[in-house]
Amino acid sequence: MPESYNREAFGAAFNVSRETLDKLSLYYDILQHWQKRLNLVSARSLDDFWHRHVADSAQILAHIDKKPYVWLDIGSGAGFPALIVALLRPAITMHLVESNHRKAAFLDAIIREIDCPATTHACRAQDLSLPAIDMISARACAPLSRLLPLLAPH
Repeated sequence: MPESYNREAFGAAFNVSRETLDKLSLYYDILQHWQKRLNLVSARSLDDFWHRHVADSAQILAHIDKKPYVWLDIGSGAGFPALIVALLRPAITMHLVESNHRKAAFLDAIIREIDCPATTHACRAQDLSLPAIDMISARACAPLSRLLPLLAPH
C-alpha cells in the first residue's frame, strides 16, 4: 500500500466509482462534525482519512472473494472497516456492534446520510443474536485474548 492516499488516488487504486467516492467524502465531513463531540478516531488521523481509515479498511477486500457474506464488525466505533467494506461491496450484509450508544447514534447517522447497506446494533457482542456469520472484524476493539471468547458464539 502506498504511503498516502487522497480521494483521487484511493479511487484509482481501488477502482471506486465517483458516486462511492462522493459518499466517502460525505462520510469524512460527517465524521469531522461528530469528532468534535465524540472521540471517534485520533485527531491526527483525520488529516490522513483516505489512507489511514479508508484504504486501510478497503485493503481487506483483496483477501476475500465476492460472495454475499454476512459480516459482523465488533466495537465498530467510527465505522472502520465495516462501513468502507459495506460501501465497496454492497452484496455483503453488514452488522455493526457498538455498545456505546452515542457512537451507535453516530453510526446510524452515517448509514442514513450516505445510504450505506449496514445495520447498527447498540449492544454488547455477547448479547447479540444473529443468524450464521461468515466474517468477523474488530479494529482496535480489545486484545485478542479477550476478543476471541466474545466472538466464540458467532
